[in-house]
Amino acid sequence: RTIAVLLSPDGERLEFAGDVKGNILTRARIKPQPHMHYGSIFVPNGTSITLAEMLPPELMRFSHRHKAFRKLRDYLVLSRDFSGDA
Repeated sequence: RTIAVLLSPDGERLEFAGDVKGNILTRARIKPQPHMHYGSIFVPNGTSITLAEMLPPELMRFSHRHKAFRKLRDYLVLSRDFSGDA
């Protein structure tokens, strides 16, 4: 799970969560990857391969970090003043 936090100048705190659910294998299918030690044993729901076996575009679909920061980005885009004033 990842939580991306946005703090406004007036102290408002907004949190955007990204989760991925799945199953943990009892044995790694491939060698663990740097910075993703659990990737060789974690199979996300909706797929039959581990995170470490995925190519980058597919991995992003299941990334809890990507999900959290995508929510934050979407919030910033939707809350932006489109009248031309910054």
